[in-house]
Amino acid sequence: MMTARIPLILAIALTANAVSTQTTYNLTHRYRQAASVIPVGDWNGDKHPDFLVGDPDNGRVDLVSGYSFLPLKTWNEPISNSGFGTRLAARDINKDGILDFVVTAPSDQAGQGAFYLIDGKTLAIVNQGLGKGGTFGWSVCFADVYPFIPDGIPEVIIGAPSQPSGTFTEVGEVRIYEVKNYNVTFVGSSAGSGNRERYGESLWRPTVTSMAVRVKSTS
Repeated sequence: MMTARIPLILAIALTANAVSTQTTYNLTHRYRQAASVIPVGDWNGDKHPDFLVGDPDNGRVDLVSGYSFLPLKTWNEPISNSGFGTRLAARDINKDGILDFVVTAPSDQAGQGAFYLIDGKTLAIVNQGLGKGGTFGWSVCFADVYPFIPDGIPEVIIGAPSQPSGTFTEVGEVRIYEVKNYNVTFVGSSAGSGNRERYGESLWRPTVTSMAVRVKSTS
């Protein structure tokens, strides 16, 4: 099990001033409370791109039609006041050609945090992964992580930027979970080193085989 920083082969960029490119989608006034929005392709086959929209204040996530802007499916938080829908990610986990979803809930499990796996075909919540606090679930992405043999099934990477370490606060941590066949297994972590570094504040995947971690500037 890995407990040190993720090996360089993962291509993590620790840049205090890095800014990730984001795309803004206008989903009309109906979704003004949304905290996260990601495209998920043409889920219903109507030749219009659809979206996953997270509303953690109300504990819900909607799969939204890109044609009508109406929900095709709604998931309500399994545990009240969990922040369900804070961050979202999508990749094809089981190689059926349909994107599967990850939904984070930083206040789940009495503040320890959790993420939920959703089968993109059946739209059922099929499993969950548990965190260890530190606003676990503040960021999320998929990436193929060393030392696993690249098999086209990415690991789920979760950021917990408020995780303390010793006398330091908000040092931050990134936790890695294997999700093959929807079985969730914690396989390792990578931590920051400085006070208020907020390592893992945001995560993104520049390429198919790399991942970047953004940290907050301490200057």
